[in-house]
Amino acid sequence: MTHSGIQPDAFTCNVLIQGICSTGKVALAIQLKNKMSKWKCRPDCVSYCAIIDTIYKGGLVDQAVILFSEMLNNSNVTPNVVPSNSLINGLCNSGMLSDAKRLLEEMVNRGISADVTTYTCMIHGHCLHGQWEEARRYFDEMMDRGILPIVVTFSILIDSHCKDGMAEEAWGLFELMDKINIKPNQFTYNSMIDGLCLAGQLQEAVKLFNSMVDKGLEPGVINCNILKYGYCKNHKLDEAMQLFQK
Repeated sequence: MTHSGIQPDAFTCNVLIQGICSTGKVALAIQLKNKMSKWKCRPDCVSYCAIIDTIYKGGLVDQAVILFSEMLNNSNVTPNVVPSNSLINGLCNSGMLSDAKRLLEEMVNRGISADVTTYTCMIHGHCLHGQWEEARRYFDEMMDRGILPIVVTFSILIDSHCKDGMAEEAWGLFELMDKINIKPNQFTYNSMIDGLCLAGQLQEAVKLFNSMVDKGLEPGVINCNILKYGYCKNHKLDEAMQLFQK
């Protein structure tokens, strides 16, 4: 194409970059991005998004941060929340929580509004690394800003609270879901039932299990195993056997 004197436009280059990134050839994608200015078509947010996403998924978070900073300093690029969320997710999963926090602050300073995905990534990262108090702070912040959590957001927090033996706090979140009309999924129920069992609240766990069935969610092996384990742990073997026979 270029040998024929035809100069590619940004759309063509972005299609190529996305295709190259899908094969994992990041270095080649970056070379193409760098050549775009020679063809008088500057890289845009789409160009950077594809490369940043591929880099961080490959575990090269530091390189993704460098490229993200380059994008922010490029006056020709109008960044949006998508690459920011990808990078925040990568930083959180890598345990680089302070870096994720700084990136979130930089986003806001640059006029990029955090959305439900941004906050869910921050919440998941902090729960993943045992910092549920900070996770809850981000949850409260998003609620204060009028950003409605999704079922994944709630499920992450409920699971974290239950694993830390905080069934009461988890139950409060579970009830909040009902108040704002967000339906729990199988994972949410599994976490909450497990939390109640761990807290010795077997009657409440059974009620929740039955409620799940009444609402049309088919109990799976995991649901039943959680409840059976709860019975056994609390020395209620007859009930465990009855559930097994069902």
